[in-house]
Amino acid sequence: MKNRISFIFLNPLFVILVIMIGIFFIATQGIFGDTIKIGIIADRTGPTVAVQGPIAMGIKTYFKYINEHGGVNGRKLKWIHEDDRYTISKQIAAFKKLMYRDKVFTMFLGGSTGGLLALQPMIKKDKITVLGAPTSDIMVIPPRKYYFTNGTSYEDEIKILFDYVYNKLKIKKPRIGLVRADTEHGKVGSRTANKMAKQRKTKLIEEVIVGPGAMDATSEALRFRVARIDYVLLHTTTGNGTAFVRSAKKVKFFPTYLGTKYAGAEDLVKLTGDASKNFHILNSFSRWYEDVPGVVEMKQIYEKHYPGKDRSGWYVQGWTSGIVIVEALKRTGKNLTSAGLIKGYESFKDVETKGLAGPITYGTGIRKGGDYVKLYKADVKNQRLKAITGWMRPSLPDRNISNSSPQRRR
Repeated sequence: MKNRISFIFLNPLFVILVIMIGIFFIATQGIFGDTIKIGIIADRTGPTVAVQGPIAMGIKTYFKYINEHGGVNGRKLKWIHEDDRYTISKQIAAFKKLMYRDKVFTMFLGGSTGGLLALQPMIKKDKITVLGAPTSDIMVIPPRKYYFTNGTSYEDEIKILFDYVYNKLKIKKPRIGLVRADTEHGKVGSRTANKMAKQRKTKLIEEVIVGPGAMDATSEALRFRVARIDYVLLHTTTGNGTAFVRSAKKVKFFPTYLGTKYAGAEDLVKLTGDASKNFHILNSFSRWYEDVPGVVEMKQIYEKHYPGKDRSGWYVQGWTSGIVIVEALKRTGKNLTSAGLIKGYESFKDVETKGLAGPITYGTGIRKGGDYVKLYKADVKNQRLKAITGWMRPSLPDRNISNSSPQRRR
């Protein structure tokens, strides 16, 4: 009997079978019959909920729409949303829960730049393919195998804003000040802004820190007024961007504002009124009220679930992110594996979103899906952001392209 048991366990066919079963269970984490489990990490109760809340809602509503139309290759999507409160420790804890307890197949990661940097070793070790919202170049250059993002980088946005001042407005000696947080996101902005200023053979006049959740920035705004700053570069989240503009109004400081994508939205215009009349901001995603086919279609679907409620442009970013995740899953096919999902993403080539965003391309060395943005200016009367350019990119800062005829950088 003992010899028979030994024969079974030493039989090469038996060993191969055991290995194959093990590989099968590892490769199909998050796939349960006709269900695909997807994790979402996004701020629900912290200082960036005004941005990340609508992003998460946009993703979930798109997933609901997909489920109502049969799912992805015959499988329904099940999502689990974890709140990280925009803190690195909670973001790591949320990732571990989704990965090891909930056993999700893939994730959308909001959170912070610092948190996502901290997660990279775990993402690589666990071989889970993710789509992230923070878009610093440090996340994608050099490319990380399992990490993808959509929307241009903070570095590119700051480059475009400098080009706008020097090339479009033709300002020879602008007095530029930077507002940022003391976070990894803020440090990226500081490094890039100082680099861009140096390339123009000048320097930033002032640089101040306003943290996430700050309600007042009067002393910082006063410093800028005393320094006679003409152009304020806001590399912030919406809350502290709003705090600075409101505080500047109190000290009668009315510069031209130039914001990177998370620095503000319609709420900033509503809360700051005429203080935002010279507020400009870049974004990789269209606004809720823009008359482009993708937004019109999105709103028609949204109205069926939540009639009569308008949303900010952050919802558009979430909806578009949902489209990207679903399209990658579709391209992977029914045999879902993390390696297959990577190939699904890498097969994107000038994928159109009907104007929700610029064309999206990934590849073996491309993890940033697009580098297109539009520049918006505050419309104080209508409490909106009005596009003043079409889609443009950092290498071609003054050249607009249409939604119907995308051009790729050669």
